[in-house]
Amino acid sequence: MRKFNNFLNEKSIKAKVRMGKFIEKTVGKLQEKDGNFFEEGIKWIIAFVVGALLLGGIYLLFKDIILPTITSRVQQMFNYS
Repeated sequence: MRKFNNFLNEKSIKAKVRMGKFIEKTVGKLQEKDGNFFEEGIKWIIAFVVGALLLGGIYLLFKDIILPTITSRVQQMFNYS
């Protein structure tokens, strides 16, 4: 029984040390002046939204203006009779 108690005590101490290191590392990352995970996540979300809006605008531009103009010009070019 004594060995089992020593084993549990040893494992719990190791777990506490690991948790303390993890918390220390996490707090250090969150206190960095360069930015943190949340700021980086927000930057990525903003970049994704802006990119989607740009692609949508380009799609609408091609769909409504460029392709009909090209189609009519090609038809005029081949209608030489």
